[in-house]
Amino acid sequence: SLVNVKHKIAVKNITFRALEYVNIQKSSYITPVKFSGPIADPLVEVEKKQISPITGNFGFWVTVTVPSGTPAGIYKSRITLNFNGTQDIKIPLEVEVYDFELPEFASFQSSFGLQYVTKNCGENRANLMKYHGLQTKKELKKIYNKYCQVMAENKFYPKTVALYSEIDMKWSPPPKGYNIDEPNNFFRLYDWDFSQFNKEMKYYIDQLKVNSVCLMHTNPKVANMFKHLPGEKLETFFDSPPHVTMAWQTFREHTYVAWDKQKTDDFSSETIEITQKQFDRLLLDYYGTIVKNLDKHGWTDKFYIKIDESDNDKRILYLMRLLKSDPLTAKLKIVGCIQSLGYLDHKEHPDDQQYAFNGLLTYMPENDENYQRREDYFWKDYDLPQG
Repeated sequence: SLVNVKHKIAVKNITFRALEYVNIQKSSYITPVKFSGPIADPLVEVEKKQISPITGNFGFWVTVTVPSGTPAGIYKSRITLNFNGTQDIKIPLEVEVYDFELPEFASFQSSFGLQYVTKNCGENRANLMKYHGLQTKKELKKIYNKYCQVMAENKFYPKTVALYSEIDMKWSPPPKGYNIDEPNNFFRLYDWDFSQFNKEMKYYIDQLKVNSVCLMHTNPKVANMFKHLPGEKLETFFDSPPHVTMAWQTFREHTYVAWDKQKTDDFSSETIEITQKQFDRLLLDYYGTIVKNLDKHGWTDKFYIKIDESDNDKRILYLMRLLKSDPLTAKLKIVGCIQSLGYLDHKEHPDDQQYAFNGLLTYMPENDENYQRREDYFWKDYDLPQG
């Protein structure tokens, strides 16, 4: 443990990692700087290792986590390196604790991917499950949680730590049929069970202090589509769910429904057409029930709705206004990836006094190295042909 005169930082708050090297043989197609050879990257568990001057430097990464309430002061200890057949080397370790504390939750919210786990990442690109050679749901959740844990401990967060946190829910279709406006002809959602979901969110949010979880991912083109009606459990994994955010999109059969359905819509062949009123009730019932559960645990402000690329102002405005029309769903933050500036200056009518998205959207700049579509400087700075 690290100690000063009266207090200590227990050894459980100190972690050791060894620095390892990756031998880069071929640069990624999205990496602007071309490099080959060993590069320091992963931090791995410390194990016995054969070292020599020929193999070069061998580094350690020591992390001291200072618990809340630790008094200010200088805390000291030492690290002992044991070499077989030689004397131990003792290295002083000293940590200064200042007389202030950082907020329990960071104010900066972020979304750093980790969604292509079972979902395919474009043509001829393997997902994370194939990369690790995973076969079962248990293996999948275990490795995914390891990724999430490391990201959370280092204060940068995946798109959603709840990607495989399963919620149980049953549903029944409108009793008088789809796409028929009749009194009480709506979807019924019932028998909700948040026990597994809540257990995992208590770990990630309450313990690891994750402040950003994507609850819904959509884009303007498919904002008229509802993707969260779970069916029977699958023996295998569904590998390409659209805008995946919920476990049942991967682990269960699906039913997709949409209002104002057009033949040219994405996923048009997979959706069942419903009325606008049926869509409204379904969306608000679904997200309203989830927000009630989040409210009970004080988690609502940690969740957000993500609007991805593409354009259809009419549809996305309708979705946002619908969500803001209900006291429960209005609590959810809506963020938009800025790949153009339409969100900033769009007006439904030229003589409108207010911009259409005013008060609806929290802006989220997107830095996506897969695209770099509009940033001319990227190509010029690295002397690359623009494409």
